[in-house]
Amino acid sequence: MEPGLPISAAAREVGVDAGTLRAWQRRYGLGASVRSPGGHRRYIAVDLDQIRAVRDLVAAGISTADAARAVLSGELPDHGLAEAAARLGISDGLDDVNAELDRLCRAALDLDGPSATAVLQASMTRRGSCQTWESLMAPALRRIDSCDASRPQRVISEHLISHLVAGALIQQLSRRPVVSAPRRVLLACAPNEQHTLPLLALAATLAETGIGASMFGARTPRSALRHAISADDQLIIVVLAVQAVDAGGLVGDPRRPGLTWIAAGPGWTHDQLPESVAYVNELSTAVHLIRTALDD
Repeated sequence: MEPGLPISAAAREVGVDAGTLRAWQRRYGLGASVRSPGGHRRYIAVDLDQIRAVRDLVAAGISTADAARAVLSGELPDHGLAEAAARLGISDGLDDVNAELDRLCRAALDLDGPSATAVLQASMTRRGSCQTWESLMAPALRRIDSCDASRPQRVISEHLISHLVAGALIQQLSRRPVVSAPRRVLLACAPNEQHTLPLLALAATLAETGIGASMFGARTPRSALRHAISADDQLIIVVLAVQAVDAGGLVGDPRRPGLTWIAAGPGWTHDQLPESVAYVNELSTAVHLIRTALDD
């Protein structure tokens, strides 16, 4: 048996899509360290650990270049992320984000909407939608969901933070003028999916680059997607699945010219998707795929 994992299996293992792994290998030399007898790159345990460390540093607000430098320096195996970043002189951003994350979660648990809103607005102004989502909003939602507060406190805090995150992203959308694109961009949830915040974050990030998108929202019926496909021969469709879903959530022929399918979120089983369907589990990569499709 060949040692190590192919890139598709490595992507599933670390929660970073294959396109991002290829980019990290090409730009920073971070990735597969062995090759199969046939010459294909293979990811071994140390490679996966390094990728996870970079992933976590980037989510904490560190640039990918600095995060890769920190990991490849060999500091991270013996030190925590914050200490390693400090030793390499890149701790300011990490410290700032961690402090903001603490304030945001504390405000949500205290049901202090104005304070939570102030943290979100300041981050949106400084970092924009993509980085605020990846380093602040999504981590806050996960932290509150897993905190040891009583169930009533946790539930109402989740509702509050979800409402405030949605409001901040919608406000960002309203501030950004968009231009007509040669292909329409549609954002939909899988038929059994109720989570819409990741799609709002994607729409806001696209708007910051001048790209408009139409959101179908939660539990998009397959019939609605079929209608959209039949009505337009130049489409980019992103279907989000946080909960488990099968490839039946995709309708139409994904190989059809002029139609680009992107399956987003951890609910998709990567191996069951057609080769012509791109899979992403990272906001910045989804934006890159959409921009590339529009350029093509």
